[in-house]
Amino acid sequence: MEYTFGSALLLNIPLVLAEYKCCILLTFALTKKTLQGKRVCFMFIPYSLLIIIPASLFFVQSLFENVIFVIIVSYLETAGWTIALKVSGRETWERSLVTGAMAVFLYGVLDELGGFFLQNNFNLKIPRELLLYMVSTMAAILVSGKLLLFCCRL
Repeated sequence: MEYTFGSALLLNIPLVLAEYKCCILLTFALTKKTLQGKRVCFMFIPYSLLIIIPASLFFVQSLFENVIFVIIVSYLETAGWTIALKVSGRETWERSLVTGAMAVFLYGVLDELGGFFLQNNFNLKIPRELLLYMVSTMAAILVSGKLLLFCCRL
């Protein structure tokens, strides 16, 4: 299976949606504040475009082999979540940046912990393995986010 920019872009949408939901959970766990529903839903569009477009381009060009491009996407996630918090949470820029950076950091840790349970690597050129990768990644992100939220409420 050969990936184009369009196919990579479409495949990244559910992953970014899972990440966005996880960051909402992590923000609540960190601040004990709920984000305003309409505003947080509206901010998904610019947040996802900020991440999906460069990440899809990097993936198609096989640039993720170089760690600098992984770092660039992490900075874009932090910037996007900071802006989403500023708009939807009506916090100061400083609080939005600190909370956004911490939520994205925790999300990254949870995402990497999901790989701990994998027994082998996925070949993303095989459609069946791509589907398994997508489902397992989204499930691991959301389950670990809810588990962390549960632990913070204790």
